[in-house]
Amino acid sequence: MLAIVEAGVIVNPRKALTAAGISRIRPHDLRHSAATFMIARRRPLPVVAEILGHRSSAFTASRYAHVIASQYQEVADAMGDLLTEPEKGSSGSKTG
Repeated sequence: MLAIVEAGVIVNPRKALTAAGISRIRPHDLRHSAATFMIARRRPLPVVAEILGHRSSAFTASRYAHVIASQYQEVADAMGDLLTEPEKGSSGSKTG
């Protein structure tokens, strides 16, 4: 078991996770979470792929498509907002 030294105290990760109410976590779970967070924070896909050791960003994109898909929805929503918002500075009535 790995030990983490924090402020001079040796911490047993399993005990710390149990105390936090987390029953089981694997290193791969942490890797997947880190990748998901990086993509959600819009880090460049080739950079995320390189960090993960993937041979191509296409593989990373296919593996994390669910995160990327939510970004497309955000962009679509933003475009919809732009198209439906009244023009700024317009009072809504035409003169002239």
